[in-house]
Amino acid sequence: MYYSQSFKIRNSECDPTLSLSPAAVLDYFQEAAGRQCIPYGMGVPEIFDTYGMTWVLSGMSVCFDSYPSWPDEIVVETWPRTLKGFKAFRDFLMKDETGKILARGSSVWALLNLETRRPAKMDFVGDIMPHDPDRHAIENPVLGRIPAADRFNQDDVVFSVTPSDLDYNQHVNNIRYLIWLLTYLDADFTSRRKLSELNIAFTGESTLGDDICLKSMLDENRGMHSFVRVQDGRDVCRMTTEWRNC
Repeated sequence: MYYSQSFKIRNSECDPTLSLSPAAVLDYFQEAAGRQCIPYGMGVPEIFDTYGMTWVLSGMSVCFDSYPSWPDEIVVETWPRTLKGFKAFRDFLMKDETGKILARGSSVWALLNLETRRPAKMDFVGDIMPHDPDRHAIENPVLGRIPAADRFNQDDVVFSVTPSDLDYNQHVNNIRYLIWLLTYLDADFTSRRKLSELNIAFTGESTLGDDICLKSMLDENRGMHSFVRVQDGRDVCRMTTEWRNC
């Protein structure tokens, strides 16, 4: 019912303390999800060619219980949980070699019709891939329901989308938003804290040449963040973060 894969942590995936970075956790989650889809003909290249569609991540919630370090070996488990109309839900667990849970994730996906650029119904997916609706990695995850912040108290940061930010679908790889956040957020704040919870809602697409403005509100160990496309002022991604002291 679920897919499991072992990974050996690489030095390049770690922060200066040799702890696995939060972005690498998301990368491992999605790598395992993609690999589970391949035998069912539901990987991105297969559905691109067969159905004229592609998978798009709409939202993700992650709890970072503890961070493994280089050169640890970790195991990622993932499983499709349920389908609801235009939404597919998938959960994740990251464990160490003893079975201790290190991180938990829940995600919601859409199938995007490449011609209309609109979500497509995915009833047929349930006939192809097995699901486990009773197994939850996170109870009541946020999954895309993130309101706009009332105010921001950090300096805006503006940067441009480059070719290295793009994925197979020619829009910004969803993990890049977390990398941008950790890159541009106040260094004094992040140097004394570890990310403990993350909620992401993708509200639009950004592509090559777009200018992105990161707006943040930090309050003790919590944050609200918006990625705004400068060209039209539209939010393309929102996040909430919770942090614990190192």
